[in-house]
Amino acid sequence: MITLERWQWLIAVIGALSIGIAKTGVPGFGIFVVPVFALLVGDAVGSAGWLLPLLISADLFAVAYHRRHAQIPRLLELVPWVLIGMAVGGVVMAADR
Repeated sequence: MITLERWQWLIAVIGALSIGIAKTGVPGFGIFVVPVFALLVGDAVGSAGWLLPLLISADLFAVAYHRRHAQIPRLLELVPWVLIGMAVGGVVMAADR
């Protein structure tokens, strides 16, 4: 468990708010958060461990808020392309080992 001082918690809260702002469509805030958390935590793995739950929770709030406006047929049109992208990403990641 990492222990943070008060000023570090303040930076973490500002980073979390920036993630929320980035999820609303304001460009640039997503880029700001990654180096801030990397400097705050000290390494890239720890930064990813902090950012991933924040990003997932922001996505869950976005889905809950926008689900009544979703156009399911249009989303289903994207499924084949998403699967192709995931397969290509998996091949590239496996080749990197």
